[in-house]
Amino acid sequence: MAMNSQPFGFADLDKPPMPACYRVLLLGPEGQVTRMVPIKARNDLDAERLARGFLDGHGVELWDGMRFMERFMSMDR
Repeated sequence: MAMNSQPFGFADLDKPPMPACYRVLLLGPEGQVTRMVPIKARNDLDAERLARGFLDGHGVELWDGMRFMERFMSMDR
């Protein structure tokens, strides 16, 4: 039985999974994850805008599946 799909390898980890699965990680004072919040966004730019809305005295990381996108640090720190 032949497979029509290409194998998935480590080189593919930086490519966004389909469909996108965005989540925001809220960071504590020592950089530890204190909470994970799934978000619904149309695209990467929309996800970044929404992630910035979580800045409230702590850092925020934005992820799409296993793909790290951005870390935003609060100006209060």
